[in-house]
Amino acid sequence: MGLSSRDDLNIVELVFYVPALGLFIWVLLKQGFGRQLGWLYLAILSLVVSLAHQLVWQLSAIVQMAWSKPLSSVMVLVSHG
Repeated sequence: MGLSSRDDLNIVELVFYVPALGLFIWVLLKQGFGRQLGWLYLAILSLVVSLAHQLVWQLSAIVQMAWSKPLSSVMVLVSHG
């Protein structure tokens, strides 16, 4: 059993984002936390976008499972029409 395209995409995201997180932490420690909180807003935005992305993936999988049976029944009726 091989990996699905979603699994492949998740692996690619991890390969990209884990080093990016390390770079983010390094720059943050080098530049300091300071009064300028742009880094905090960027981190919150990244977190929100990531969570929204995962939510959309999950919802699309749920919708696909919910509609796969009725749509396959319609396709059988149309093909035997």
